[in-house]
Amino acid sequence: MKNILIVEDSDVVVKVLRHLMSQSHDYQPVHTTSFAQVKALLDHTNNPNSATSTSETQIFGALVDCQLSDAPNGEILDYLLSKKIPTILFAGADDLENCEQYFQKGIADYVMKEGRHAYKNAINIITRLEKNQGIKVMVVDESEKSRAHIVKLLSRHLFQVVEAKDGMDAIKILLDNPDIKLLFTDHDMRRMDDFELIRNLRHKYDQTELVIIGITSSDSRCSSAQYIKHGANDFLVKPFQPEEFYYRVNHNIELLESNERVAHASQRDHLTGLFHRQYFFNAARDVYTQSEEKSSPLA
Repeated sequence: MKNILIVEDSDVVVKVLRHLMSQSHDYQPVHTTSFAQVKALLDHTNNPNSATSTSETQIFGALVDCQLSDAPNGEILDYLLSKKIPTILFAGADDLENCEQYFQKGIADYVMKEGRHAYKNAINIITRLEKNQGIKVMVVDESEKSRAHIVKLLSRHLFQVVEAKDGMDAIKILLDNPDIKLLFTDHDMRRMDDFELIRNLRHKYDQTELVIIGITSSDSRCSSAQYIKHGANDFLVKPFQPEEFYYRVNHNIELLESNERVAHASQRDHLTGLFHRQYFFNAARDVYTQSEEKSSPLA
C-alpha cells in the first residue's frame, strides 16, 4: 500500500480525498495541516537513517495546498521536492500566474480546486506516476542540454529513462531494451536524422507497440505533418510548456495501454486468462515457419 501525503487544512477537501482513495485505489492517506507537521513526519518516515523508516512508512507522493498558515509563500513545495517526493499542487485562482514557476521548481503537476472532479484528477495523477515506474522511455537527441531537459521532465514522472545521442545509437539500444514503450526523437541530428530513424523503427514496431514523439524547433522547416506521415504518433514544437509535454506523454501512453488491453483480451479466454485456441494456431504457425526456414527441429 502506497502512503500519500495530504497537506491541506480544509476538512471538506480531506474528506473527499479519503473517500476517493478508499474507492478503488491501494493508497493510504497521511493527513497533515501545517509545514511543521510535515517536517516532523518526514524526519521519521522518509529519512533513510531513521530506525522507523521502512518501505511501508515512506511517502510515495504528496497532494499539497501551498498556502499554509506557517508557510504562506510555498515553502512546503521546496521542502517536499528536496525530499524527492513527487508533488501535486492544489492551485487556487491566485496561483495560476505562478504555475510556471512551480513547474521550474520541480512539481509533478497541479490541479485547480474546482470541485470533486479536480480531486479525482489528482488521484489519477498519483496512479499514473505509480504506473510510470514500470515504463521505459528513450530520449534521442544530439544536444546534451536539450536531452537533459527532457530526461528531467520524464524523471519527475518516475519513468525509467534511457538516453541516445543519435539514431544509430538509438537502434542499438533498442535491440538491448525491447521493452522500451516511448521514444522521443529530435529533428536536428547529423548521423541518421529523425525521419530516417522513424522509418527504420516502423519496419519493426507499429504505432501500437512503440510510441514515437518527434521534437522540432519553431523555426525549423520541418512541419508537424511530416512527422505524422513518416510514422510518428505525435510531435512537440520547442519551446514547449511542461503541461503540454505531460499531456502528450500521458495521452499516448494511455492509448498504448488501451491497445495492449484490447490485444490481451482478444488472445485469451475471459474466464481462465489463458491463451485460447486461435492464439495457439496463429503462434504455432509462426513458430513452424521459422523452424522450416532455419531447418531446425520442432517438437
